[in-house]
Amino acid sequence: LVVSDPTPPDIDTDYSDREPILNYIISKYGEDYSSLIGTTMTMKTKFALKDIVRSKLDGHLPNDHPIHKIAKSVEMPPAGLYPDEKSWLRGYTDDDGNYHKGHLESNETLRTFLKENPKVDKLLWDLLNKPRSNGVHAGGIIITPEPIDELIPTRYKDGRKITQIDHKMIEKIGGIKYDILGVKTLNYITARNSIKERHGINLDPW
Repeated sequence: LVVSDPTPPDIDTDYSDREPILNYIISKYGEDYSSLIGTTMTMKTKFALKDIVRSKLDGHLPNDHPIHKIAKSVEMPPAGLYPDEKSWLRGYTDDDGNYHKGHLESNETLRTFLKENPKVDKLLWDLLNKPRSNGVHAGGIIITPEPIDELIPTRYKDGRKITQIDHKMIEKIGGIKYDILGVKTLNYITARNSIKERHGINLDPW
């Protein structure tokens, strides 16, 4: 198997409560050498269309405005198949030469609207894939051998240090993402007691 663009592994660990684990990591390595990982939400078609129309209406978008119906007609791209939102709309050819058709080909409602509103059409393509908001990765944390602020730009949110670049960029510069995931289902391992009560089966938790 030849991988043309390999990405480093990420380490996934599941806990019923992630907070004690995060606190342990930060206390062990120090805030100067560890950080939560930030995320950047980019402009998607649905939000961009509404934002463009909202800006033309002095920030107020009535609930009965036609743009809601048009935005609702836009489907979500298949996870991991399209590289970005523009490719999802226009279509693209992948590295293997396979063509993936764009959503505009099948969405006549959106296609007609953009054709009738060329200014909105231009603004849409200018906005797509641009940063819209920042957040925090659901479980990602990075540990660095040198002070993290000398390697990665960071910021603070709710008293915790967070990277200003997302996990994809962290991997590109050589970092490894550790996923410390909180899985509440693990709290319900004691469901074996319910199984015993309902079905008379005594499960070995190991």
